[in-house]
Amino acid sequence: MKALIKQKIDNYGLTLCDVPMPNIKEMEVLVKVEAVAICGSDVHIYQSDNTYDRMKDGTIIGHEYSGEIIQIGSQVKNYQIGDKVIGESNIFCGVCEACTQHKTHLCENYKMTGIDVNGAMAQYVAVNEKMLHKISDEITTVEASVIQPMSVSINAIYSHSTINEHSSVVVFGPGIQGIIAAVAVRSLGAKKVVVVGMNQDEKVRLSVARKLGLLTVNIEKENVEDVLYKQWGIRKVSHIVEASGSIHAFKEALSLITRGGEIVVFGIYARTFECDLTYLVRNEIQIATSYTSNASHYEQALKLLESRAIDIKALIQTYPFENYQEAFEDAINQRVMKPVLIL
Repeated sequence: MKALIKQKIDNYGLTLCDVPMPNIKEMEVLVKVEAVAICGSDVHIYQSDNTYDRMKDGTIIGHEYSGEIIQIGSQVKNYQIGDKVIGESNIFCGVCEACTQHKTHLCENYKMTGIDVNGAMAQYVAVNEKMLHKISDEITTVEASVIQPMSVSINAIYSHSTINEHSSVVVFGPGIQGIIAAVAVRSLGAKKVVVVGMNQDEKVRLSVARKLGLLTVNIEKENVEDVLYKQWGIRKVSHIVEASGSIHAFKEALSLITRGGEIVVFGIYARTFECDLTYLVRNEIQIATSYTSNASHYEQALKLLESRAIDIKALIQTYPFENYQEAFEDAINQRVMKPVLIL
């Protein structure tokens, strides 16, 4: 079968080559991959970022995918040939303390699909049935391929925030997860929602956010406080969602959050930085963190997509599988929001 592999972890790019089809175990299914999205971590791997130097040479990458089951193992009970499915990205053990508390995304023994084990940027992928979710007829496999990043945003907003219809919210980071987080915020009834980006986000990311009906601010051209005051007569907000991983954005958040407010952080930072905890304490500013997602968040993401609360197609650009280099380079240069390879 055709697959995209990281031939040498130190070499830029990927290799499209022929590899043996996976053999399934008794609790696994074989999925014929129809669509696989490119994640930020895939881009780092493509660029040979040393963040992922634990990978073995020759690993098939990719963990955001959808497709059709064409073969089932002897002990598979909940799925059958012909089912359209997505797979969770985190492979969990099921027996550690976190897993027994249904926090499988915090599994003490987790492995990541497409990093620690072969992934789904291939014509076929073997998946344990415990990691699968069925796709309804209302959702295409292209749309379903981005359920994983949707689930990450859902975890941050639905499980870790206190946002409600009375909240005022600033979202830093207009990437796919920030925009989905803003849509999730809106689904909770909040009307005062602003998405903040920079000049580099103007052409694609902020443009897409506006198409989805979200108010946007280019922080290099406008002052967030001025926009808040012009729109709603406020200068600070009750909630901030930090999805950018930018230290500058986090520090800006501290100047925008009201006393007693809440900052939800799920961006990943490239380096450490200092934070004045005394300021947070004296102002009772709550910091909530969120990381990846579990089965419940995938199901919530599927329901959000089925409800058409978000036009996910506005975020997606599709490419034939063999045009993977163009897709990765477009992602690197922020020419598209979410590239998806079609097999």
